[in-house]
Amino acid sequence: MRSSVVGLLLFSVVAFSIAEAGTALFCTVILAWALFPLLVGTRDALEAGCVFMLISLGIVVVVSLARYGPGALTP
Repeated sequence: MRSSVVGLLLFSVVAFSIAEAGTALFCTVILAWALFPLLVGTRDALEAGCVFMLISLGIVVVVSLARYGPGALTP
């Protein structure tokens, strides 16, 4: 149950990154932070949230690289 919820959250991050839906992506991240204390407990919520944020950032970088090429990383 817990892993399926986290998987669904990560799938939402991928889908919203591909669709370039910034507000929905932001809401997914906020929802994840709200659910982590329930999913992993209050002691591990910060660690789980940080791991989720790192994975989400990686997803956003990979999607923007796939869409815009290496020029997406330069200002």
